[in-house]
Amino acid sequence: MAQDVGLPPNEDLHVLRGRVAELGELVQSLRNQISDLTDDLDAARATKRELMTHLNTTRAASIAEVHLQ
Repeated sequence: MAQDVGLPPNEDLHVLRGRVAELGELVQSLRNQISDLTDDLDAARATKRELMTHLNTTRAASIAEVHLQ
């Protein structure tokens, strides 16, 4: 009956459904990895901003100290 409407035999449908389930799990896993990596990237960017602020503040203080001498 499935072949009457252009579908593969039931055995093939079972294999295809299994593959779809596997790919669904893979997609979810990759989404989780992207989320984790995005969090890591956000944390690295925040750290860089803090370090640059500290560096710029330290430089500005050093320059001001030199000019006051």
